Amino acid sequence: MLIMGAHAMRTLGCSVTASVDATYVAADLCDGDPSTPVRVDGGSLSAALSFTSGSIDGLIVANHNLAAGGTVAFSGLGTVTLPAVPQNSIRLNGLELLGSPTTVSSTTVTATAGGPVIVGEVIAGSSRRFGRCRRGPIIRFGRSC
Repeated sequence: MLIMGAHAMRTLGCSVTASVDATYVAADLCDGDPSTPVRVDGGSLSAALSFTSGSIDGLIVANHNLAAGGTVAFSGLGTVTLPAVPQNSIRLNGLELLGSPTTVSSTTVTATAGGPVIVGEVIAGSSRRFGRCRRGPIIRFGRSC
């Protein structure tokens, strides 16, 4: 299992500069609540994010309407390729793990769609892996393997 604690989400609560539809707030893109999305009717989202510098090894795009196989670019970091839509038609969150951690204090997120772009949350931060390793569970009675 992969987790990213709130303290490791560099973009949580960061400064967001973007043009979004009048009934939406650009800051909602990084407010930690994917149920309050941003929307752009023009088919293209570009949002400049500024945050406290720190290590980033994971990128997430949550609660979106973007097509499977589409991409969301985080400048200077990488690109999230969105997964296939399952039979229940509920889109899955996109995740990209970077090959090596990168330290930055800003990025521009860009996404396009054939119609309106709706994104609930974008997250860039440092992840931590839990689960099994070769010698057993990673966490067992407070010890790690």
